Amino acid sequence: MASRTLHLAVTECLRKTLPFADPLRLRIGTILPDAPNTPQTAAVSHFTVFRPDGKKQCDLLGFRKEYGETMLSDDLYLGYYLHIVQDTVFRRFAYDEHHWNPHIPGNPQRLHGDYARLNPIVIARFGLQNNLCVPDGFENEPLQARFRFDLPAYLEEYRRDFVPVAASDVFFFTEEMADAYIREATDVCAGEIVSLRSGSEPTEITNYAWNSKQ
Repeated sequence: MASRTLHLAVTECLRKTLPFADPLRLRIGTILPDAPNTPQTAAVSHFTVFRPDGKKQCDLLGFRKEYGETMLSDDLYLGYYLHIVQDTVFRRFAYDEHHWNPHIPGNPQRLHGDYARLNPIVIARFGLQNNLCVPDGFENEPLQARFRFDLPAYLEEYRRDFVPVAASDVFFFTEEMADAYIREATDVCAGEIVSLRSGSEPTEITNYAWNSKQ
């Protein structure tokens, strides 16, 4: 799915046009679904479900039903939801539009190499800061009780995103693709925020599903 820095870049774009009460909690929520203690928890923390037709889907409507009121008052939960929205956009963008295949041996590692190469570009362009910390009272959050995130360890990984890496050739995910994804994810997330805050219908992204073998 999208990298930490891509998720945070979308968050910074949203902050330029929409009001949020707590930027730290918003940013932490934006990366939190990727911080479970075990790989087995990752799909669950992204609310991935099987549909009756055999396809997979991020249960965005289920998240809205369970945490909708909380999202309106707590930016950590709103950021968490927006992360899942962004990953849904990423799957459509990378898999459907650009035909990404994660099942070829070595491809996931090569994609993460692209992310590492792009990190300094994204960090500079969107003004990301190496100052994220665990919010006060995080250990008592319902989401933490549910998934047991190792947030301190994940934030340590985020700090390493600011360490320059050796130059490398592009494998798949180019700078132009990153820009296009950030624009699309920002637009979709803005629509979801407006629908949440106005009580209107969610955007079409909540219906997106993919082949379970992808």
